Amino acid sequence: MHNFGVRIKEARLERGLTRKQLTELTDTAEKTIYNYETNKVPITMEFLIMAAEQLGVSYNYLAHLDDLSISDVHNSTKPTANLKR
Repeated sequence: MHNFGVRIKEARLERGLTRKQLTELTDTAEKTIYNYETNKVPITMEFLIMAAEQLGVSYNYLAHLDDLSISDVHNSTKPTANLKR
């Protein structure tokens, strides 16, 4: 499970933005952003893309995809023995 909320909050604070300012930039309710940052609700793909653009980071950064190694990707795509053919 990825912790999108932590990355969003880190990127927001790194840019010196308040939650209210991110609200205005993304046209998202402040309470919703709080819920995203604290992982109380699932983050929408639309918000992730918009937040990445407004925060000047990549979607991959917010999604923690830049943390994955090749072996992580390889291991997550191995077929399981229980699959029926």
